[in-house]
Amino acid sequence: MNWPTTPAQMTQPQEQNWGLPQPQPNPQMFPAAQPMPLQSAAFPTAPQMDQASLDSKIMEWVKLDEHLKAVKKRELELRLEICNSHLFNSNKEKGTITAKLNGDYALKCKKTVNIKVANTNYEAANAVMQLRSLGGEAASRADRVLKFSASLSETTYRECSEAEKAILDAIITTTPGTPGLEFVAPK
Repeated sequence: MNWPTTPAQMTQPQEQNWGLPQPQPNPQMFPAAQPMPLQSAAFPTAPQMDQASLDSKIMEWVKLDEHLKAVKKRELELRLEICNSHLFNSNKEKGTITAKLNGDYALKCKKTVNIKVANTNYEAANAVMQLRSLGGEAASRADRVLKFSASLSETTYRECSEAEKAILDAIITTTPGTPGLEFVAPK
């Protein structure tokens, strides 16, 4: 079997299939990348309701939102108190610690460490280049030690020409996000 060496070859079916049926792309599962309209099947328009019903739903949402914030705040306070208690080894900075409780119950505390890599001014890319220049083991690890991910700048995208957008649209997929609400009280 000849392995593909270019992106165009990767999309072509291979001659050797070992007797297995070749998978066919499903256009419904993977539609062409395109902006999704705000009103779609994935994000339907709610049926119209009278103002009293809408007001009632808004007030219910406001109360639930306030309650949810209070519950989340208290849950975090309790979680931190418990994880920092004598029940768990406070010397361990990262990993899962299991504490045995009465009645064969257990409580697991998963301690994590947040790691951020500076890359505002291409510091990470420069570090990879420096690692490569060291040669040997460092050079072989250079492309594996840091992971890069792409994100879209919508402001810059809007400035692109149609030709530029055609290239980018081939790799961009849009899906509707979950809407946010914020209740603003009068001042």
